[in-house]
Amino acid sequence: MLHPILFITAFIWIALGLMAAAPGIVGGDSPELTAAAFHWGSAHAPGYPLFIILGHLFQLLPVGTIAFRMTFLSIIAQTAAFLVLCRTLNDLSPSPLVGEGRVRGAVSFPAFITAGLVFAGPLVFRQLVSPEVFALHLLFISILLRFVLFPSPSNFLLASFLTGVALSHQHLTLLIIPALGWSYRSYLKNGNRLIWAFALFILGLSLYLGLTLRAVQDPVVNWGNPANFHQLLYHVSRAQYGGDLTKGSPLNGLRDFYLYSKDLISESFGLGVLLLGLGLWKGHKNFNTEYFIGGFCLLVLLPFLIRAPYDPESNHVNEAFLPPAILWFSPLMLKGMEWIMELVGGMKKIVLALFFLLVTCVGGFSYVRHDVSRNFAVEDVGRGILLQMPAHSALYSEGDAITFPLAYLNLVLKLRPDVAIFDRTGGLFKDLYHILDYQNKPGIQPALQVMIEKEYEQSQHPSAAYYTENTDAPGRPLSMTGLLFQATERSGPVQSGSQLWNLFRVPRISLNHDYFSRETACRYYLFKASFDLDVQKNPSLGMEDLRTSKELGFDNIRLLLNAGLAENNHDRTDQAALTFEQANQLNPEYFLPWYDRGVVAEKQNHYTQAVVLFQKAIKLAPDYTEAHQHLGYLYYQSRRIDEGIQEWELVRKLDPLYAGAYRNLGYAFRDSQPDYAVQMFSEYLALTPNAPDGVTLEKWMNTQKH
Repeated sequence: MLHPILFITAFIWIALGLMAAAPGIVGGDSPELTAAAFHWGSAHAPGYPLFIILGHLFQLLPVGTIAFRMTFLSIIAQTAAFLVLCRTLNDLSPSPLVGEGRVRGAVSFPAFITAGLVFAGPLVFRQLVSPEVFALHLLFISILLRFVLFPSPSNFLLASFLTGVALSHQHLTLLIIPALGWSYRSYLKNGNRLIWAFALFILGLSLYLGLTLRAVQDPVVNWGNPANFHQLLYHVSRAQYGGDLTKGSPLNGLRDFYLYSKDLISESFGLGVLLLGLGLWKGHKNFNTEYFIGGFCLLVLLPFLIRAPYDPESNHVNEAFLPPAILWFSPLMLKGMEWIMELVGGMKKIVLALFFLLVTCVGGFSYVRHDVSRNFAVEDVGRGILLQMPAHSALYSEGDAITFPLAYLNLVLKLRPDVAIFDRTGGLFKDLYHILDYQNKPGIQPALQVMIEKEYEQSQHPSAAYYTENTDAPGRPLSMTGLLFQATERSGPVQSGSQLWNLFRVPRISLNHDYFSRETACRYYLFKASFDLDVQKNPSLGMEDLRTSKELGFDNIRLLLNAGLAENNHDRTDQAALTFEQANQLNPEYFLPWYDRGVVAEKQNHYTQAVVLFQKAIKLAPDYTEAHQHLGYLYYQSRRIDEGIQEWELVRKLDPLYAGAYRNLGYAFRDSQPDYAVQMFSEYLALTPNAPDGVTLEKWMNTQKH
């Protein structure tokens, strides 16, 4: 039975979640997870079978949109996690809320406020209003924390089963297993009990078999196609991405740990860290070794296990992984609060009231920051893209920001079934290379991609084909959500006038701190700037749009790069240089700002400066062919002929399909080694048969043959 205060708090929490939840899909993985749950299929690695099953059941509820029902699952899961944590903290606290001594269903004020502090933080609240996997994972963390703190024979078997279930949902459960193992080490000596525990663990983990059982039925969303043991193992092990711990550097882990600690302070305005410090000082003797093992794994070990190269735009370590660590350390926060209560003596009620006020302020801040109830940005953009597509056209989609919304709109809402959609990098839609009987191996070269796409266009005869642009592509501005509208030569170019502009009406974007809303708005103003400058011939309005886009992307390297590229393409080189320098300052170890600054310096005829900038980019990314190509040109122009040739030969080695390297080498050896020049020009023309200088080069090569 719940105490009335807990019941009221749970009701308020659910109400806040429903008020702040988006009515449709939001950014991130939520559209893809919603589509997978709707069709009871396989989501991206590791498949998330438990979340998919529960999401499929929640979609039977006659409440809101299909996407909203997935958010409702997150709300219910996180509310349950709050109640479990309150129960656990209450059992650790000697001070009842009502009456003298223990009252059934009661909870102490310190326990109640500590639990509220954990769940009121911005990152935890963000998970409340998103149809993501994190809220359900937080529920399992709260349950496993209780098992670690209160081991018993009955808890041992139940913990074994729920650990398997939790592991079938989120691989981060592995970080809790050392703490559970140490907590129940005495029970492992009993052979019969150990066999039962292992059997129950496997039973919980067997939910992964549901992926195979569904995959053989070929559901609409069948990421990874885990229809046999080999494919299931490949998918569950996250081998497609994020499964190789040998990649990355410990320095990356150190940087992630720094961000981890920084956000730990901002999550509760420093109050949680203060209570945690006091709890470690005064209450650490109340906890056994296994509790600290779990805390070390969640807070310290995790960033070093991930070791992903640091990218300030897509660094989701804190959003996904920090809330479990905060929840895990709540018992220590509780001990810190109890020590403060003992210290203040007769002023307990005043101090508790202040704590309650601070928690309320944190919760209010989180609500304002992550209120997405009016956010239609993702759905609007995806819908606009699909509605813009001509009949029976093909869309090659690249990047989660646009591919996942297309999955929800096309596979769930059945919008534009006549459009053929292909996912280049993931596997959510039918794979283009599989259709053409090509081996879809990592590292396929861009020229081969174009050839494959052209072949498919000719075989299917769509009326038009649109291409998405890789977000790291240098020298070309990106339109909204990374989509670059470019028609095939056969169907003619897409005009930058009314047809294209009508797609990008001002979307219903709430320009708050929500990441995707801000990103979409930034890209919107970037595209609008191009429209105002090129079509409307209104430079003042275009520059104002560029300034607005930079303000929206002020802390996002890639958005700043996009703004700088737009400025550079419209010959605003001084502004572009400043924009790229601003991006450079956000992360000096990211190579693209150095490269883009070099391009601008080269355009401004500051060749010495450009050489230094390209060299810096190459030092950070030795395999980046574009920087080598530009550096070779600058060397060659400054009569450092051998160094220029060396750079172009390196480009050819790094990317045998890079046509420009063959062209440059041909011109470099045209007079000194004409036979070698003919070989290079032949390679160049084979890769670019429609090259503008192709006729001239063919004539020159014919003279050499005679």
